[in-house]
Amino acid sequence: CPIEGNLAEALKARFTKRVLAGRVASIFDPLGICTPITAQLKVDMSTVCKLAEGWDNSLPSDLIPTWVKNLEQIRRLDEIKVPRNVGDSNDEETSFEMIVCVDASETLACAAVYARTEPEPGRYDCNLLLAKSKLANMCTIPKGEMRAATLGAGLADIVRLNLGQYISKEYYITDSTISLCWLHQDQRPLQISVRNSVIAVRRYSNLSDWYHAASEDNPADIGTRPVTIDDIKGESDWFKSFNR
Repeated sequence: CPIEGNLAEALKARFTKRVLAGRVASIFDPLGICTPITAQLKVDMSTVCKLAEGWDNSLPSDLIPTWVKNLEQIRRLDEIKVPRNVGDSNDEETSFEMIVCVDASETLACAAVYARTEPEPGRYDCNLLLAKSKLANMCTIPKGEMRAATLGAGLADIVRLNLGQYISKEYYITDSTISLCWLHQDQRPLQISVRNSVIAVRRYSNLSDWYHAASEDNPADIGTRPVTIDDIKGESDWFKSFNR
């Protein structure tokens, strides 16, 4: 039955690591459509795992307001509606440009793949195909950017395996000049983790397809910072970027 009154007081005794982990795991989002929301849940859940002593002990009181907001965001996930078509319905040309955007913050690495078509000269239609995030709080931001690049290259390979015959051009976007330098580095030695990321990115993408863009022009940046349902639902940059 619906809870009336103060949610924090009503559920205070049930805010445990086990219950919250179950609520986060119950989100079914295989394509990563809600990545900006679920990514922040991963960060908050990692904090719970560090501070909560047992699976069934009550949550520290200072974390309860955060999870009250999180539960409200989870409840509102069904408000997100996403058009799944690529291009206009009357298009005879079925090919599209695949645009892969990657970004990282102090805690998260995020990658998002978009399909862009040009129904008529000068008018573009772009839709999110899939996205994914990973925790990156155990490494520096440049290494997190490389983790995001690896994530993006892997997602691109998945799209290529399934829709490769329709892809006319590939673009990879990052706002990190350091990661671009590492990707093009052939002579200077790199740390093992960085070199492994470089090898993976080179395996799944062409270096000539990688470009630099400012953070405000990179929609993957949305997935690395706290947002709400209201920030991403509808015709937001997260779903409909590069329509110009």
